[in-house]
Amino acid sequence: MFKCTDCNIEFKSYKGLQAHNSKTHKIQGVDTHVNFYYNGEWPLCKCGCMEKLNFQGGKFGDYIRGHAAKINGGFYSKEGLEKSAETRREQFASGERTQWNKGISKTEVQMKACIEAAQNPERRKKISEKLTGKKKSPEHIAKIKADRQKYWGDREHQLQQRERRMQYIINNGLGYSSKLEEVFKEILNSLGIEYIDQFYVREIKALYDFKIKGKNILIEVDGDYWHCNPNIEKFKDPKLQWHFDNIQRDKIKNQWALDNGYQLLRFWEQDITSNRFEVIANLMEICK
Repeated sequence: MFKCTDCNIEFKSYKGLQAHNSKTHKIQGVDTHVNFYYNGEWPLCKCGCMEKLNFQGGKFGDYIRGHAAKINGGFYSKEGLEKSAETRREQFASGERTQWNKGISKTEVQMKACIEAAQNPERRKKISEKLTGKKKSPEHIAKIKADRQKYWGDREHQLQQRERRMQYIINNGLGYSSKLEEVFKEILNSLGIEYIDQFYVREIKALYDFKIKGKNILIEVDGDYWHCNPNIEKFKDPKLQWHFDNIQRDKIKNQWALDNGYQLLRFWEQDITSNRFEVIANLMEICK
């Protein structure tokens, strides 16, 4: 039997459990797979690189693509790379291979011209068109991957991209509102309370669900399952990583509001759906 750990319902097949988790608890298929077959631990590549495996075709393989060669031999194995490096050293020593720009130095004018050419949009467009459809060599792919990993491994670059993306979402009205937030909008609108939807705070790179116009009042509406409502037995204990992430993010939001003179109101899904009159009374008392 296949049993749901959240509501203890049993299913005759794994597909039944997966469909139930997706529809009822909004848990993705890959997370159900990891929780059921791997005890919640995402499997890692067996080459020893400690990278997470890709989930394809409803299952995990043994290696990330290309990593099997590190174990089974070939150019990208440790022995293969060492042999290639030794060959190049021998070729340089014998004169068979030479450094292409040996003895050549660029003047300041030449360097400036090179930089301007590299930044020329027309030139970049021509190069892009010329390379479209051409397959990259394994060496080129490996270099691109290494460069990207180095760039995005820099925390400053991560924060800059997050800021750019957040500003793009805000400027283009692409912010996502949950069904619970849409219900809460109806309550605010019915009371004639003016608000800002998805209030962005750059300092902590976070969005508050609502800010009341003209007042230092912020509002967060928290899903019982996603934010682990302590008043509901089956939801109160965090189980998955995003539960812990949401709880940590909520603490950061609470602290920022406190430090910056804002009153933060939090309403649980259970109260919004079952105790709406109490929610309305609180809003009328505080926000009017």
